[in-house]
Amino acid sequence: MRKAKEIIRTVISVLAAIIFFFLLYIVLAFAAIPAAALAIAMYFGMYFLLKPRTRIGNVEVDQMRGGEDSLRLMEEARADLASMEKNLPQIRSQTVAQSAAGLARTGSKILANLTEHPEKISGARRFADYYLDMAEKLESKYIDFQNNGITEGYPEDIMGQIGDALEVLNTAFEKQLTRLTEGELMEVAADIKVLRQTLKMEGDS
Repeated sequence: MRKAKEIIRTVISVLAAIIFFFLLYIVLAFAAIPAAALAIAMYFGMYFLLKPRTRIGNVEVDQMRGGEDSLRLMEEARADLASMEKNLPQIRSQTVAQSAAGLARTGSKILANLTEHPEKISGARRFADYYLDMAEKLESKYIDFQNNGITEGYPEDIMGQIGDALEVLNTAFEKQLTRLTEGELMEVAADIKVLRQTLKMEGDS
């Protein structure tokens, strides 16, 4: 999708430059070299103007410190979460399915919070880069083992170990969500305190 948009952006810029050149050279009788120089300037101007304004929530990526890196993290995190949600119906074990569903729910809440507050993304790097990625890989491996029966003969219960690991990840996901929302809860509590003080002062006046 991004590559297709880039191609369209380039094509429009080239066409605008060509039309501008012919307008200057043929209609306005400019000399070829000045007309070409102005057409090149037109190309770069159009290319810049057509640059897509990528956003995370309501914040433009270009305006964020480390914006491109934050955008990459969010795109990879959304891809992992989408894969987890897609794989859920394939899990036969009810216990493992519940763990995986819990991960998907909490992961969705975390990404929604990060989208609303992009400034928090850098602080959630380990969640996006490691925990969410690991959850998606373990879930996919569980389904592969389940469908192919390749754990037969293993001395250890690989399927059970993956189920336990998903439970551990559930705890990690919940802690991450708590860390993200704690600051907001404190802000709301502070606002309520100020409101009460204001109402009390107005009542005394």
